Amino acid sequence: MLKIKDVDLLIMMELCDEDLYNFCQINKYGIKLSNNEDFWRNRLWKYYGKIYLEERQKLKEFYLKLVYYMDKYKYKKDDNSFREASKKWSFRSC
Repeated sequence: MLKIKDVDLLIMMELCDEDLYNFCQINKYGIKLSNNEDFWRNRLWKYYGKIYLEERQKLKEFYLKLVYYMDKYKYKKDDNSFREASKKWSFRSC
């Protein structure tokens, strides 16, 4: 990372979910940047569309749960509902 907050947030926005998760877990600077609620709202809207949550819901927590469950769900390939969901959601895999 360049240690320029706005540029680094743009770089983080383009990382796949797995790389972003790892970066935010092991890098102190990444941990600090990942506490930016605006970043998570923008990422959520960019990759999953506009989803509105209760104000008290932390966007970072919601996004990570969403990615976790969507990843589990995508492996149910025989399930017809997976095909429908895959049309709506874009999975951010590496």
